[in-house]
Amino acid sequence: MKQVSFRRFAALVAITVGVSLVTASAQADSKRKRSGTNTIVSTLQKTTSAIADVAGHEISQQIALQRTTKSSDPALLDMQITDFGQIDEVAGTGTHRGYSMAVLKDGSSSPARYEGTHKTAVKADGSWEGSGQGKYWLLPGTGKMKNVKGEGTYKCKYLPEASSCDWEEESEY
Repeated sequence: MKQVSFRRFAALVAITVGVSLVTASAQADSKRKRSGTNTIVSTLQKTTSAIADVAGHEISQQIALQRTTKSSDPALLDMQITDFGQIDEVAGTGTHRGYSMAVLKDGSSSPARYEGTHKTAVKADGSWEGSGQGKYWLLPGTGKMKNVKGEGTYKCKYLPEASSCDWEEESEY
């Protein structure tokens, strides 16, 4: 279950971070709706600890990298996101929260805070798949994202071979 939790968490973090990337849109002072997809690139670090209150209870902390692979706003494509998240789960189902930092091609940065829920299903053959959803809030950043305001939602799909999250937001800068 540790490998399932690790991959699922990495995917969840990546999706969450991807949502925060949407904040990097180009035009100042315009409230706009945006959508896109973030893909998890890699997990840089993960620490997991078992909690002995019930079977399968784990908490973990992870740093992961993501990038925006699809976006309704071309300025957000290939945005690089670093996600710092915490997970609390029992047998792959639980809650997650954390912060992410998106960096746009021009060097502007946009942090975000997120929280949500996730679940993992293990199939009869031992394979697994997971899903997650949540909400994120954009925080003031640098450059063109200095005065960003907005929030959004995300839905993620976690698979052993690849994980991604779709996001939608309304924001202004």
